[in-house]
Amino acid sequence: MLKYILLTIVIFLSCERNLSAQVTSSASASANIVMPIQINKTYDLDFGNFSTNGTSGTLVLVPGSHAKRLPSSSITVSDIAFANARAATFTIARQDNFEYNLVLPTKNHLIYNGESTMLVNGFICSDPKLTSDGTETIFLGATLNVSAEQTSGSYASAGSTIEIIVNYN
Repeated sequence: MLKYILLTIVIFLSCERNLSAQVTSSASASANIVMPIQINKTYDLDFGNFSTNGTSGTLVLVPGSHAKRLPSSSITVSDIAFANARAATFTIARQDNFEYNLVLPTKNHLIYNGESTMLVNGFICSDPKLTSDGTETIFLGATLNVSAEQTSGSYASAGSTIEIIVNYN
């Protein structure tokens, strides 16, 4: 009988160990600090010189290193006036092999000449161009909306800016 009691205790203790057994695993920690993404403006958006025949129209500035302007039939541009036009230019610095996303303005932007205004919208961006120093350059174009009774003169942003956002994916 003592054998049975000892055998029962041994079986009980062996089962007890199996029921309370723990299994562990381990992991290590790591981190990688990447260069913060940066964007800097090199040039402002400039539609250049043009004239209008007194009816409403648009002037599209196509983004690129040599800004191309596409006027509606009521807008006249000349080759001499073309030299003054320039797409907004931005330089992006980022960590190698990291993709990023550009967010273009979706709101209308007003430029002013006293109380007279013109609306800038329809922002478009060129594909990034890699430069020799490892940064990328992008060009921002837009559409200028000219009203039929637009006042002649120089127009500019007044206190507000055209913002683009860049962030890592």
